[in-house]
Amino acid sequence: MATGSPPDSDPGSEQQQFRMVGQALSLGAELVTPALVGWWLDQQYGWAPFGVVSGGALGFVLVIIHALRLTPTDKPPREPPSEKRTP
Repeated sequence: MATGSPPDSDPGSEQQQFRMVGQALSLGAELVTPALVGWWLDQQYGWAPFGVVSGGALGFVLVIIHALRLTPTDKPPREPPSEKRTP
């Protein structure tokens, strides 16, 4: 940490570890919650098994989208367009 980097950029820092645990719990909740809501709807309205299957599929899609957003990209940041105009 003597390098002057922010404390949360060190992969072994406690803050970074808590952030990773929070993201993992968030992904788990995104997968399970829609399936549980679907199960509840199945019980209330007799839709079995369509509610839980639809909820599970929705949860799976949400987890994939969230995981893709968490994945760092290898692309360098884009530079703003230059003000020069060629005739």
